Amino acid sequence: MSLNRLFARRPGRVSLALCAAAVLSACGGGDRVEPYVPQRLLAYGDELSLIDDATVATGTNTVTGAATSSAAGNGVKYTINGFNGTTGALDCTVNPMWVQQLAADMGMAFKQCAGSYTTFAAETRATVGARTGDVVTKLAALRTTAPVPTSSTLVTVQVGMYDIKALYDAAAADGTVTADEVTAATAEATRLGKLLAAEVTRFTEAGIGIIVATVPDIGQSPYMVSRGATANVQVWTAAFNEALVTNMPPDGHKVGLIFGRPYGLDRNGNPGDGYTNARNCIAGTNTPLCTTSTLTDASKINNWIWADDLHPSPYTHYVMGTAAYNRVRNTLAPGQ
Repeated sequence: MSLNRLFARRPGRVSLALCAAAVLSACGGGDRVEPYVPQRLLAYGDELSLIDDATVATGTNTVTGAATSSAAGNGVKYTINGFNGTTGALDCTVNPMWVQQLAADMGMAFKQCAGSYTTFAAETRATVGARTGDVVTKLAALRTTAPVPTSSTLVTVQVGMYDIKALYDAAAADGTVTADEVTAATAEATRLGKLLAAEVTRFTEAGIGIIVATVPDIGQSPYMVSRGATANVQVWTAAFNEALVTNMPPDGHKVGLIFGRPYGLDRNGNPGDGYTNARNCIAGTNTPLCTTSTLTDASKINNWIWADDLHPSPYTHYVMGTAAYNRVRNTLAPGQ
Protein backbone atom coordinates (compact mmCIF):
# COMPACT_ATOMS: atom_id res chain seq x y z
CA MET A 1 0.00 0.00 0.00
CA SER A 2 1.55 3.30 -1.10
CA LEU A 3 0.50 6.93 -0.91
CA ASN A 4 2.26 7.82 -4.16
CA ARG A 5 -0.90 7.13 -6.18
CA LEU A 6 -2.93 9.17 -3.71
CA PHE A 7 -0.51 12.09 -3.95
CA ALA A 8 -0.76 11.94 -7.71
CA ARG A 9 -4.54 11.97 -7.90
CA ARG A 10 -5.65 14.07 -4.91
CA PRO A 11 -8.18 16.68 -5.97
CA GLY A 12 -7.85 20.28 -4.90
CA ARG A 13 -9.82 21.31 -1.86
CA VAL A 14 -12.51 22.99 -3.92
CA SER A 15 -12.88 19.78 -5.89
CA LEU A 16 -12.95 17.82 -2.65
CA ALA A 17 -15.79 19.98 -1.36
CA LEU A 18 -17.76 19.48 -4.58
CA CYS A 19 -17.11 15.75 -4.45
CA ALA A 20 -18.35 15.58 -0.87
CA ALA A 21 -21.41 17.57 -1.80
CA ALA A 22 -22.13 15.20 -4.65
CA VAL A 23 -21.85 12.20 -2.35
CA LEU A 24 -24.29 13.76 0.11
CA SER A 25 -26.72 14.64 -2.63
CA ALA A 26 -26.55 11.21 -4.19
CA CYS A 27 -27.02 9.39 -0.91
CA GLY A 28 -29.46 11.81 0.68
CA GLY A 29 -26.94 11.92 3.50
CA GLY A 30 -27.51 13.74 6.74
CA ASP A 31 -28.41 17.31 7.44
CA ARG A 32 -25.03 18.97 7.14
CA VAL A 33 -25.34 22.56 5.99
CA GLU A 34 -22.24 22.17 3.83
CA PRO A 35 -19.42 19.65 3.30
CA TYR A 36 -16.64 19.65 5.85
CA VAL A 37 -13.29 20.53 4.26
CA PRO A 38 -10.62 21.04 6.94
CA GLN A 39 -7.57 23.12 6.10
CA ARG A 40 -5.24 21.68 8.73
CA LEU A 41 -4.72 18.29 10.40
CA LEU A 42 -3.14 17.84 13.85
CA ALA A 43 -2.44 14.28 15.05
CA TYR A 44 -2.16 13.52 18.78
CA GLY A 45 -1.39 10.31 20.59
CA ASP A 46 1.37 7.74 20.85
CA GLU A 47 3.54 6.35 18.06
CA LEU A 48 0.53 4.83 16.29
CA SER A 49 0.08 8.39 14.96
CA LEU A 50 3.77 9.23 14.53
CA ILE A 51 6.06 9.49 11.51
CA ASP A 52 9.62 9.69 12.78
CA ASP A 53 12.26 11.23 10.52
CA ALA A 54 14.82 11.58 13.33
CA THR A 55 15.30 7.82 13.73
CA VAL A 56 17.34 6.27 10.92
CA ALA A 57 16.33 2.91 9.51
CA THR A 58 18.53 1.19 6.96
CA GLY A 59 18.01 -1.48 4.36
CA THR A 60 19.13 -2.79 1.00
CA ASN A 61 17.73 -1.12 -2.10
CA THR A 62 15.47 -3.71 -3.71
CA VAL A 63 16.49 -2.60 -7.22
CA THR A 64 20.16 -1.66 -7.06
CA GLY A 65 21.29 -3.69 -4.05
CA ALA A 66 22.94 -0.59 -2.55
CA ALA A 67 22.32 0.66 0.95
CA THR A 68 19.23 2.81 1.52
CA SER A 69 18.05 4.64 4.62
CA SER A 70 15.36 6.90 5.96
CA ALA A 71 16.08 10.61 6.26
CA ALA A 72 14.53 13.98 7.01
CA GLY A 73 11.31 14.17 5.04
CA ASN A 74 11.34 10.41 4.47
CA GLY A 75 10.76 9.07 7.96
CA VAL A 76 9.88 5.70 9.43
CA LYS A 77 6.70 4.44 11.05
CA TYR A 78 5.92 2.12 13.94
CA THR A 79 4.69 -0.60 11.65
CA ILE A 80 6.36 -2.40 8.73
CA ASN A 81 8.24 0.08 6.53
CA GLY A 82 8.46 -0.48 2.80
CA PHE A 83 10.50 0.17 -0.33
CA ASN A 84 9.59 2.14 -3.42
CA GLY A 85 8.46 -0.20 -6.16
CA THR A 86 10.33 1.76 -8.85
CA THR A 87 13.50 3.08 -7.21
CA GLY A 88 13.91 0.33 -4.61
CA ALA A 89 14.71 2.87 -1.87
CA LEU A 90 13.08 3.04 1.55
CA ASP A 91 9.92 5.05 1.05
CA CYS A 92 7.77 6.50 3.84
CA THR A 93 4.71 6.63 1.59
CA VAL A 94 4.64 2.82 1.43
CA ASN A 95 2.55 1.23 4.21
CA PRO A 96 1.35 4.58 5.63
CA MET A 97 0.14 5.19 9.17
CA TRP A 98 -3.59 5.80 9.52
CA VAL A 99 -3.14 9.55 9.94
CA GLN A 100 -1.02 9.61 6.76
CA GLN A 101 -3.77 7.81 4.89
CA LEU A 102 -6.32 10.34 6.18
CA ALA A 103 -4.09 13.30 5.30
CA ALA A 104 -3.45 12.03 1.78
CA ASP A 105 -7.15 11.49 1.18
CA MET A 106 -7.69 15.15 2.13
CA GLY A 107 -4.87 16.39 -0.12
CA MET A 108 -2.38 16.97 2.71
CA ALA A 109 0.98 15.59 3.81
CA PHE A 110 3.24 15.59 6.89
CA LYS A 111 6.69 17.17 6.58
CA GLN A 112 8.18 13.97 8.05
CA CYS A 113 6.97 12.18 4.92
CA ALA A 114 6.90 14.80 2.20
CA GLY A 115 6.32 12.65 -0.86
CA SER A 116 5.73 15.06 -3.73
CA TYR A 117 4.53 17.88 -1.44
CA THR A 118 6.41 21.11 -0.69
CA THR A 119 3.92 22.58 1.80
CA PHE A 120 2.50 20.70 4.75
CA ALA A 121 -0.97 21.16 6.21
CA ALA A 122 -0.68 18.06 8.39
CA GLU A 123 1.34 17.98 11.59
CA THR A 124 1.97 15.12 14.01
CA ARG A 125 2.22 16.02 17.68
CA ALA A 126 2.26 12.39 18.73
CA THR A 127 5.11 11.01 20.84
CA VAL A 128 6.47 7.55 21.54
CA GLY A 129 4.92 6.04 24.65
CA ALA A 130 2.39 8.85 25.19
CA ARG A 131 -0.31 8.16 27.77
CA THR A 132 -3.78 9.57 28.22
CA GLY A 133 -2.85 12.21 30.78
CA ASP A 134 -0.09 13.50 28.50
CA VAL A 135 -2.42 13.83 25.53
CA VAL A 136 -5.28 15.40 27.48
CA THR A 137 -2.86 18.07 28.73
CA LYS A 138 -1.71 18.79 25.17
CA LEU A 139 -5.25 18.91 23.85
CA ALA A 140 -6.33 21.32 26.58
CA ALA A 141 -3.40 23.58 25.74
CA LEU A 142 -4.31 23.52 22.04
CA ARG A 143 -7.93 24.34 22.81
CA THR A 144 -7.20 27.24 25.16
CA THR A 145 -4.01 28.87 23.83
CA ALA A 146 -4.26 31.65 21.25
CA PRO A 147 -4.70 31.38 18.38
CA VAL A 148 -7.33 28.81 19.28
CA PRO A 149 -8.30 26.40 16.51
CA THR A 150 -11.62 26.59 14.69
CA SER A 151 -13.63 24.13 12.65
CA SER A 152 -11.04 24.47 9.88
CA THR A 153 -8.68 22.40 12.03
CA LEU A 154 -9.21 18.64 12.23
CA VAL A 155 -7.66 16.92 15.25
CA THR A 156 -7.08 13.17 15.49
CA VAL A 157 -6.56 11.32 18.75
CA GLN A 158 -5.55 7.76 19.53
CA VAL A 159 -4.08 7.03 22.94
CA GLY A 160 -4.41 4.54 25.78
CA MET A 161 -2.25 1.63 24.65
CA TYR A 162 0.51 2.52 27.10
CA ASP A 163 -1.95 3.16 29.92
CA ILE A 164 -3.25 -0.39 29.51
CA LYS A 165 0.28 -1.78 29.29
CA ALA A 166 1.26 0.14 32.44
CA LEU A 167 -1.74 -1.29 34.31
CA TYR A 168 -0.62 -4.80 33.42
CA ASP A 169 3.04 -4.20 34.20
CA ALA A 170 2.16 -2.78 37.62
CA ALA A 171 -0.29 -5.55 38.49
CA ALA A 172 2.12 -8.28 37.37
CA ALA A 173 5.22 -6.77 38.99
CA ASP A 174 5.22 -9.35 41.81
CA GLY A 175 4.49 -12.21 39.45
CA THR A 176 0.80 -12.61 40.31
CA VAL A 177 -2.25 -10.60 39.31
CA THR A 178 -4.88 -10.78 42.05
CA ALA A 179 -8.63 -10.27 41.74
CA ASP A 180 -8.34 -7.00 43.67
CA GLU A 181 -5.68 -5.79 41.23
CA VAL A 182 -7.92 -6.66 38.29
CA THR A 183 -10.76 -4.68 39.85
CA ALA A 184 -8.54 -1.70 40.60
CA ALA A 185 -7.05 -1.70 37.11
CA THR A 186 -10.51 -1.87 35.56
CA ALA A 187 -11.57 1.16 37.58
CA GLU A 188 -8.45 3.07 36.51
CA ALA A 189 -8.98 2.19 32.85
CA THR A 190 -12.53 3.49 33.17
CA ARG A 191 -11.32 6.71 34.77
CA LEU A 192 -8.83 7.30 31.97
CA GLY A 193 -11.42 6.68 29.27
CA LYS A 194 -13.73 9.22 30.92
CA LEU A 195 -10.85 11.70 31.23
CA LEU A 196 -10.20 11.56 27.49
CA ALA A 197 -13.93 11.68 26.69
CA ALA A 198 -14.32 14.87 28.72
CA GLU A 199 -11.63 16.65 26.69
CA VAL A 200 -13.04 15.35 23.41
CA THR A 201 -16.41 16.76 24.45
CA ARG A 202 -14.85 20.17 25.10
CA PHE A 203 -13.48 20.13 21.55
CA THR A 204 -16.91 19.40 20.13
CA GLU A 205 -18.43 22.20 22.21
CA ALA A 206 -15.81 24.57 20.80
CA GLY A 207 -16.72 23.56 17.25
CA ILE A 208 -13.33 22.00 16.50
CA GLY A 209 -13.23 18.98 14.21
CA ILE A 210 -12.06 15.82 15.95
CA ILE A 211 -11.69 12.15 15.11
CA VAL A 212 -11.15 9.68 17.92
CA ALA A 213 -9.79 6.16 17.53
CA THR A 214 -10.34 3.57 20.22
CA VAL A 215 -7.48 1.74 21.89
CA PRO A 216 -6.30 -1.35 19.99
CA ASP A 217 -6.85 -4.67 21.73
CA ILE A 218 -3.30 -5.36 22.83
CA GLY A 219 -4.56 -8.30 24.89
CA GLN A 220 -3.97 -10.42 21.79
CA SER A 221 -0.59 -8.85 21.08
CA PRO A 222 2.49 -11.09 21.26
CA TYR A 223 3.63 -9.07 24.28
CA MET A 224 0.54 -9.99 26.29
CA VAL A 225 -0.06 -13.48 24.89
CA SER A 226 3.48 -14.52 25.84
CA ARG A 227 2.74 -13.43 29.44
CA GLY A 228 -0.65 -15.12 29.69
CA ALA A 229 -2.25 -11.70 30.14
CA THR A 230 -4.81 -11.73 27.34
CA ALA A 231 -8.01 -12.01 29.41
CA ASN A 232 -7.21 -9.28 31.92
CA VAL A 233 -5.84 -6.86 29.33
CA GLN A 234 -8.93 -7.33 27.17
CA VAL A 235 -11.11 -6.44 30.17
CA TRP A 236 -9.11 -3.26 30.80
CA THR A 237 -9.08 -2.29 27.13
CA ALA A 238 -12.84 -2.77 26.93
CA ALA A 239 -13.32 -0.68 30.10
CA PHE A 240 -11.25 2.18 28.65
CA ASN A 241 -13.01 2.12 25.30
CA GLU A 242 -16.50 1.83 26.78
CA ALA A 243 -15.87 4.78 29.11
CA LEU A 244 -14.49 6.81 26.21
CA VAL A 245 -17.28 6.07 23.74
CA THR A 246 -20.20 6.41 26.16
CA ASN A 247 -19.03 9.68 27.70
CA MET A 248 -18.44 11.71 24.55
CA PRO A 249 -20.89 12.73 21.82
CA PRO A 250 -21.85 9.87 19.49
CA ASP A 251 -20.24 9.30 16.13
CA GLY A 252 -21.77 11.85 13.77
CA HIS A 253 -21.58 15.58 13.11
CA LYS A 254 -19.65 16.52 16.26
CA VAL A 255 -17.07 13.75 16.42
CA GLY A 256 -15.85 11.00 14.15
CA LEU A 257 -15.37 7.67 15.93
CA ILE A 258 -13.27 4.91 14.42
CA PHE A 259 -12.23 1.59 15.87
CA GLY A 260 -8.57 0.86 16.49
CA ARG A 261 -9.08 -2.90 16.57
CA PRO A 262 -6.12 -4.58 14.82
CA TYR A 263 -7.15 -5.95 11.46
CA GLY A 264 -7.64 -9.71 11.67
CA LEU A 265 -9.25 -9.71 15.14
CA ASP A 266 -13.01 -10.12 15.34
CA ARG A 267 -15.31 -8.07 17.55
CA ASN A 268 -14.66 -10.42 20.44
CA GLY A 269 -10.92 -9.90 20.10
CA ASN A 270 -10.25 -13.35 18.65
CA PRO A 271 -8.07 -13.96 15.57
CA GLY A 272 -10.10 -14.61 12.44
CA ASP A 273 -9.62 -17.59 10.17
CA GLY A 274 -6.64 -17.14 7.87
CA TYR A 275 -4.88 -14.62 10.11
CA THR A 276 -1.67 -15.23 12.04
CA ASN A 277 -1.84 -13.76 15.53
CA ALA A 278 1.91 -13.22 15.83
CA ARG A 279 4.64 -10.73 14.99
CA ASN A 280 5.87 -10.69 11.41
CA CYS A 281 9.09 -8.76 12.02
CA ILE A 282 11.87 -11.24 12.67
CA ALA A 283 13.15 -11.69 16.22
CA GLY A 284 15.42 -8.86 17.30
CA THR A 285 13.99 -6.39 14.79
CA ASN A 286 11.24 -4.10 16.04
CA THR A 287 9.42 -1.06 14.74
CA PRO A 288 10.32 1.51 13.55
CA LEU A 289 13.38 -0.33 12.14
CA CYS A 290 11.40 -3.24 10.72
CA THR A 291 10.98 -3.34 6.92
CA THR A 292 9.48 -5.67 4.37
CA SER A 293 12.94 -7.24 4.02
CA THR A 294 13.08 -8.21 7.72
CA LEU A 295 9.88 -10.24 7.92
CA THR A 296 9.07 -13.84 8.65
CA ASP A 297 6.60 -13.85 5.74
CA ALA A 298 6.66 -10.89 3.36
CA SER A 299 4.28 -12.59 0.93
CA LYS A 300 1.30 -12.35 3.32
CA ILE A 301 1.93 -9.07 5.08
CA ASN A 302 -1.79 -8.37 5.48
CA ASN A 303 -2.48 -11.76 7.04
CA TRP A 304 -0.18 -11.22 10.00
CA ILE A 305 -1.94 -9.18 12.67
CA TRP A 306 1.14 -7.72 14.35
CA ALA A 307 4.28 -6.03 13.06
CA ASP A 308 6.16 -6.58 16.34
CA ASP A 309 5.19 -7.43 19.91
CA LEU A 310 2.87 -4.44 20.33
CA HIS A 311 2.29 -2.62 17.04
CA PRO A 312 -0.25 -3.68 14.38
CA SER A 313 0.64 -4.49 10.79
CA PRO A 314 0.09 -1.89 8.03
CA TYR A 315 -3.36 -3.01 6.90
CA THR A 316 -4.83 -1.96 10.25
CA HIS A 317 -3.65 1.59 9.48
CA TYR A 318 -5.15 1.46 6.01
CA VAL A 319 -8.53 0.39 7.36
CA MET A 320 -8.47 3.05 10.08
CA GLY A 321 -7.34 5.82 7.74
CA THR A 322 -10.04 4.97 5.23
CA ALA A 323 -12.69 4.94 7.97
CA ALA A 324 -11.47 8.31 9.26
CA TYR A 325 -11.72 9.88 5.82
CA ASN A 326 -15.21 8.49 5.37
CA ARG A 327 -16.22 10.35 8.55
CA VAL A 328 -14.79 13.59 7.14
CA ARG A 329 -16.41 13.10 3.75
CA ASN A 330 -19.82 11.92 4.88
CA THR A 331 -20.77 12.90 8.44
CA LEU A 332 -18.41 15.18 10.35
CA ALA A 333 -19.68 18.77 10.59
CA PRO A 334 -18.07 20.66 13.50
CA GLY A 335 -19.77 23.90 14.38
CA GLN A 336 -22.80 23.19 12.19
